[in-house]
Amino acid sequence: MPYNTSILRVLMTVFLLVPILSIPLLTLQHPISASTSQNNTFKVMYQDYSSMLRTSPAGTKYTYSEVTYNMTADNSTTKTISYDSYTYDVNVGSLQTFSGTITVSVSNFNITVNSEIPQLARVILEEPNLDEELVWAGFTNGTASITGLAYFNSSAKLILEFLNGTGFSNVTFDINRQQNSYSQTVSLQLQKVTLNLSGSFSFTTTIESSHPKRYSQVEFHYNGLNGEANYNATLAYFQGSYVPAMVWTTSTQGQFSTPSISFQAQGYFTGIEFLGVNGTLAGYVSTSYVSTVASSSLSILSGGIDGVSGSVKVIVNPQAQYGSPKVVTKVMVSGNPVIVVVTNNGVMSTANVDLSRNVENGRVLVDLDVNGNGQYVLVFPNSSSAYVRLVVPQSVNVQNVTINGKSYESQVVSINATGYVVFNVSLLKNETVAVFAKNGNSLTQVNSNDYFVDNGKVVVLVDPANTYYVVYGYSPSPLTSGSTMYIIIGIIVAIIVIIAVVLLTRRRK
Repeated sequence: MPYNTSILRVLMTVFLLVPILSIPLLTLQHPISASTSQNNTFKVMYQDYSSMLRTSPAGTKYTYSEVTYNMTADNSTTKTISYDSYTYDVNVGSLQTFSGTITVSVSNFNITVNSEIPQLARVILEEPNLDEELVWAGFTNGTASITGLAYFNSSAKLILEFLNGTGFSNVTFDINRQQNSYSQTVSLQLQKVTLNLSGSFSFTTTIESSHPKRYSQVEFHYNGLNGEANYNATLAYFQGSYVPAMVWTTSTQGQFSTPSISFQAQGYFTGIEFLGVNGTLAGYVSTSYVSTVASSSLSILSGGIDGVSGSVKVIVNPQAQYGSPKVVTKVMVSGNPVIVVVTNNGVMSTANVDLSRNVENGRVLVDLDVNGNGQYVLVFPNSSSAYVRLVVPQSVNVQNVTINGKSYESQVVSINATGYVVFNVSLLKNETVAVFAKNGNSLTQVNSNDYFVDNGKVVVLVDPANTYYVVYGYSPSPLTSGSTMYIIIGIIVAIIVIIAVVLLTRRRK
C-alpha cells in the first residue's frame, strides 16, 4: 500500500506539471532599447613628449620634454597644464659595446620597455595605414624601465632609438595583439655620451575630454601642423575585444628647400572612436605625431636637426558594455557605412541602435540611426543582411474574427509592399496579442518571434502578405496546436506513466 501511494503521488505530480509546461514560451518579448548616456564620467589619460637632437660646429645639444596627466571628466571638461622642456649639452665619448636584454610588455593602452642597454632616448610605434606615435622620449643613463601610452590595432613595429653620439641607433620589435611580452638580447656599439643641463623652458598645453561627432570630418592641430580627415567605419581593438569603430586618419607635411638648406616636417593624425552595445561610446583614442628633419651647409648655420614630438589621448567610458563578435556585417544608412556586430551581450554598432530584437531562424532585427536617419536591417547568422522597409498600413479596421470556433476582437491591417517590411499599429487595450497572416480564406499564425510590443505598439516583421490580423486574448489550444513543445510534453508524460506502471507491476509480484 505505501508503494501504491508513492506511485499515485508521481502520477499526480505529472498531471499538475502539464498545465505549467503548456504555457506559451514568452509570446511577447520587449526589444532592447538604446541607452545613450550623455552624462557619463570618463577616464581620461594624456601624454605629450618631444625629443630633438641638434648638431652644429658649436657642439651637440639634446632637448626633450615630458607631460603626462590623468583625470576623471565628463564630455566637456578642459584642463590646461604646465610643463618644462630641458636642453642638454651632449659630451661625446669613446665608442663602447653595450650588451644586455630588452623586454617589452604590451597592455590595452600602455607599452613598457625594460632595457639593460643605456642611452635610450625615444620609443616610436608605427602601424601601417593607421598611425605613428611617440610612446616615450627622454634619456636613460643605465638600466631603466619606462612606460608610455600607446595604441595599436593589430600589429606594429616598436622602434627603440638609442642616442649614439651625434645620431641614433635602433632596436626594433614586431608586436601584435596575440602576444603580451617580447624579449631580445642585443649588443650595441654606442658612443658613450653624458648630458649637462644648459637650459629649460616652460610651456602649457590644453587637454580636452571631448571626442568627435560620428560620421563627420575631423580637424587635427598639433605643433603648427593641421590636418582634416574623413571617416571610415570598421572594427578596432578595444580592451581585449574587437568592437565597431569610427576611424579618422590623415597626414600632412611642410617643407622648405634651397641648395644649402633643407627642412621637412611630417605630421600624422589619428582618431579612433570605439562603440559598444547600442552604439554607445566605449572609448576614444587620439594620436598626433610630428617628425622634423633639417640640415644646412651654410658656414654659420651648418649642422642638422632630428626631432620628433607626439601626443596620445585616451578616453575610456567605464560604464560601457561590449562583447566579443559572433556575427559581423556592414550596411549603408543614408549613404554612410555602418558596422553591425551581434554579440551575446547585445548589438554593437557605429550607428545608434534604437532597437534590437532576436527573430525567427537566428536572425536579428536592428533599427539603426545615423544623424537622425533611420534604417531597419535584418542580420542573418551567416553575416549577410537585408534591408527592411518601415511601411504605413493602408488601413486598420477593428472587427471580430473567429479562430477554432471562438470569436476574438482584432485589428485587420492592410499593407501593400514586397520584400522584408516592418509595420506597427497601436494597441487597442493592454492584453495578450497574436498576429495572423491571411492567405486566401485561411489564417496562418505569424511566428511569435517576429512580432513584439514596444511603447504601446505591436511591431511586426514580415515578408509580406497583404492582410494581417492582430488578435486580442488569443491563446492556442494544446489539443489543436502543432507545436513541437506539446509533442515533447506528451512524450515526457507517457514515459513517466510507463515507469510508474512498471514499478507497480514489480511491486505486486
